[in-house]
Amino acid sequence: MNFAVFIDRGGAMPLYSQLEEAIKQEIISGRLAFGEKLPSENEFVRELGLSRMTVRSALSDLENDGFVRKLHGKGSFVCYSAEEQIPKRVDVLLDVTYAYFSTHYIKSISEVLSKHNYQFVIHDTRDDEGEIGVILEQIAAGGPAGVIIQPSHRASSSDDILRKSAVKLMQRGIPYVIFDRDLPDFPGECISFDDYGGGRKAAEYLVSLGHRRFAMAVCPEFSENMPRRDGFTAVLTENGLEPPIELTLDGDFTSKINDSVRKDGVTAIFAYNDEVALGVCRALTSSGLSIPRDVSVVGYDDTVFAKAANPPLTSVIHPKELLGRVAAEKLLSIITKNHYEIPENAFEPSISIRESCARPRK
Repeated sequence: MNFAVFIDRGGAMPLYSQLEEAIKQEIISGRLAFGEKLPSENEFVRELGLSRMTVRSALSDLENDGFVRKLHGKGSFVCYSAEEQIPKRVDVLLDVTYAYFSTHYIKSISEVLSKHNYQFVIHDTRDDEGEIGVILEQIAAGGPAGVIIQPSHRASSSDDILRKSAVKLMQRGIPYVIFDRDLPDFPGECISFDDYGGGRKAAEYLVSLGHRRFAMAVCPEFSENMPRRDGFTAVLTENGLEPPIELTLDGDFTSKINDSVRKDGVTAIFAYNDEVALGVCRALTSSGLSIPRDVSVVGYDDTVFAKAANPPLTSVIHPKELLGRVAAEKLLSIITKNHYEIPENAFEPSISIRESCARPRK
């Protein structure tokens, strides 16, 4: 025999149970691999000094439990694969309420997981740090194959709860991937879009058109606001231009927009996202200003809002489906211990140019 079996003849456990358990442990450990032929009944009898009935009972129980399969005239073969016993379920935590992103994430993640025969469960986090902690506590107890986590995008989130939950997942051997938010120094794999670079891309395009005075419609309550603003401002500074006037959505937003254009000479406005950009467009129109003749507007995320706007909105492209797909591929590579290289320049920022921007009037 190519493996060792210890039989305690004075022990309380029946001999056939001892043989069954010994073979089972060899199979589970992988020392007896899937498809490998077991020794014959005669070999077990001769090598271990057991009766044929004892050997037959052990092999019969192993077959009933799904560890071996008997082929008539050929012998018994291992039919248990340790890899196949890994839970084939992945839990996915998303802010489902923001459908303009979550639908793309669900589509791309499900395509990858389904292709590899993984089931998945979607959990709505409602973009709430506390809710994420509760969900991850339940998931850790269930022992899935892996977890894909979209953290809260609220700037007020400390991520302490997420960090503690991630440590628990690691302690229980459950791999996970964080995606759609940059969390420096966070344990584990984080996959995110370059929001700083996205802000730069918007500024570079507007500066190339000849604009020299800018405003930005900001949303400080969201974590992506700062890197987008910083990237935008950095390009202006590099070109010897003043930082953008920051316009918040509180108070009389239309008056703020109107004053920035008529009093401060703003000819281009960069918005935190497409939804905010549409609000900017409405405020400009209600103030009697034309887009892009009087003011150019750039949005962010390249959602359906951008394509449906009038005029169609120039917008920084957020690679939603690619982000979900890469997150799923990366998680599966961790689960299966296979190497996966994120495509080079996969998340390099780009901009979709439409009709909401033009050169400023002299």
